[in-house]
Amino acid sequence: MARLGFIAAQRRRAPLAAALLALAALAMGPGAAAQTLDPSLDPTLRKIVDTKTLVVGHREQSVPFSFMVSEATGLHHGAPGAVVGYTIDLCLAVAEDLKQSLNLPDLAVEYRAVTAETRFQALQDGDIDILCGSTTETLKRREQVAFSLLTFATGIEFLVHDELDFSAAVDFNGRRVGVVGGTTAEDAVREAIVRLNLVDVEVVLFNGYDAGLAALEDKQIAAFFGDRILLVNLIGRAREPEKLTLLNRLISYEPYALAVRRDSPDFLLAVDRTLAALYRSRDILPIFQRWFGGMGVLSNEPLLRALYNLQALPEGQ
Repeated sequence: MARLGFIAAQRRRAPLAAALLALAALAMGPGAAAQTLDPSLDPTLRKIVDTKTLVVGHREQSVPFSFMVSEATGLHHGAPGAVVGYTIDLCLAVAEDLKQSLNLPDLAVEYRAVTAETRFQALQDGDIDILCGSTTETLKRREQVAFSLLTFATGIEFLVHDELDFSAAVDFNGRRVGVVGGTTAEDAVREAIVRLNLVDVEVVLFNGYDAGLAALEDKQIAAFFGDRILLVNLIGRAREPEKLTLLNRLISYEPYALAVRRDSPDFLLAVDRTLAALYRSRDILPIFQRWFGGMGVLSNEPLLRALYNLQALPEGQ
C-alpha cells in the first residue's frame, strides 16, 4: 500500500507553483476578460442586471474547492460561516469582470448552499446563477446544464482503514463501502463492482465527505470512495490520519467545471472569458497556490499543467 498520511504527504510534495512554470512561461498577459455585454438576449444576464446580484451556488464541505468555514473545515480559512475555496475564487473573478462588462460597479454576490442532489435543479430553477463547487462535467449532465472551461481534473479512488486488512479488490466482497450519494463517485463505485465481479458489496450513501470519514474511522465501512483531491484533504482532518491509507488506484477521470443554465450562452461566454484570461496570465497561480500549496497532489501536476495551458484560449479577432 502506498502510504499517503498527512505527514507523509507533506514530506513528499514539491511546491505546486513550480510545477506550473510552463503555464507562466506561456503567459501572454491578462488580456481583456471583461467585454461589453448586451444582457437583453440572455436570461441569466438579464436577471443579474435586474437584481444587481450574482447568485453563487456553493457546497458546504467540498474542501478546498467550495465550502463553508467551520470547525470541521478549518477556522483558519476565515470567519465561521464564510464561503471560501478555489472554485469560489474563480467565481469571484467572474463577478469582478461582470461589474465592468455589465456596468454594474455595485454588483453583489449572494451565496446559496446546494448539495450533490439539489445543485442542478437549483440551477435549472433559477435559484442560483452559477454552480461553483467540485462538479464533474459529463455528457449526461450536459443534458441538464452548460459547463465552462475546465477548472480542475482529478479521479475517483478510495481510502481504507489499516486495521481492516485490505490488499486487493476482492477484499470488498461481503463488505460495506461508502460514497457521497448523487455524485459521479457513486456511479463509478457501482460500475466497478459490476466490472470486477464483486459480490455482496453494500454501497452506503453519505450526504458529505465528513460523514463518510467518520464512518470509516469508526470502521462502519471498509472503504470510502471519492474524488482523489478531496480525499487527500480529508486525511488532514482525520482523528488519526496515520491509520488511513489512500490506495492510489484511480477508477475514473473527473474533469471539474463551473455550470450555468443551458439557455444562457452569453453568460457562459463571459465565464469562459474570465477563466481563459486567468489561465493565459499568471493570475491563476496565486489562486492555485492558496488552496493547494499545502497538499500532496504530485500525481495530478502534469495533468493540471496541461489543463491550464490548453485552455488559455486567446481573445483573438
